[in-house]
Amino acid sequence: MYLTNSYHGAIVQLVGENITKDNLIESLTGIKLFTHIMAFGLTYHLLRTALGINLETMFDHHDLMHDCWQCNLKGGYQAVQRQLDISRIFSAAQEGMK
Repeated sequence: MYLTNSYHGAIVQLVGENITKDNLIESLTGIKLFTHIMAFGLTYHLLRTALGINLETMFDHHDLMHDCWQCNLKGGYQAVQRQLDISRIFSAAQEGMK
């Protein structure tokens, strides 16, 4: 997740055993708007099932997928990244999961 406000931004990654309800809620403390791309499908279902968290009811949210469609950017998340020439940055933990 990339968290930002008017003053600074920070990347927060919860990986493996660090993915807990308390850690996720703590990471999102102070968030007013949750902006995402296609996250209210499988990801939110898994969070609701595994952690008992319903982000849909906790935050206002905006799905950038609809903005992408208006700009003729179609396909999944990775396809849109390729179309915009956005490279993916992996943490050491993610590299080990490949």
